[in-house]
Amino acid sequence: MRLPAIAVAAIALAASAAWSPSLAQPLLARPLPAQPAADAAKLELARQLYDLSGGAQAVKDHLQSMFSAANKIVAANLPPDQGRLSAAINRDIVDEMSKLAPDMIDNGAHAYADNLSEQELKDYVAWLSSDSGKAVLRKLPAIRQEMLAREMPALSALFPQLLTHVQDRVCEELACTARQRQVVATALAKALPTRGS
Repeated sequence: MRLPAIAVAAIALAASAAWSPSLAQPLLARPLPAQPAADAAKLELARQLYDLSGGAQAVKDHLQSMFSAANKIVAANLPPDQGRLSAAINRDIVDEMSKLAPDMIDNGAHAYADNLSEQELKDYVAWLSSDSGKAVLRKLPAIRQEMLAREMPALSALFPQLLTHVQDRVCEELACTARQRQVVATALAKALPTRGS
């Protein structure tokens, strides 16, 4: 009975990556081409961007809001006992991924330093330090929550179709036997009861 919840949680994780630009790219997709070392002044400015934006806590909050949205979709489509399991899995994933925040920030700072000029970085830091920049940063969590709330009906309606599509694609790729396909279909049917039942 727990296997479907774990499978659904894994699919929710994959689906949440599609909704989050920061996770949309595979973490280990391919090695980046060698880049010249970032200019120390630019790298320091890029690190200031993260500090002004809330640093590691902001990264953790972003992960939490992203997985919270995925968990709401999962919970709406699972029996309560499986929904609790999925929520626990999501919490653990967020906790583990949050440990990567320092590396994520360092990688992000290097990306900013590699792609923005020193003047662009200075302007961005100045804006984040301004009253308007500070106000936007304070309001971003509420903006993100409203965006998620507005997207939830469409995402919830899409989720059962997404699972079916993923099932079909995975079974095709792995050449599922008829029996394996039936087991997966039965598990998904139990995990995703029809709205009328």
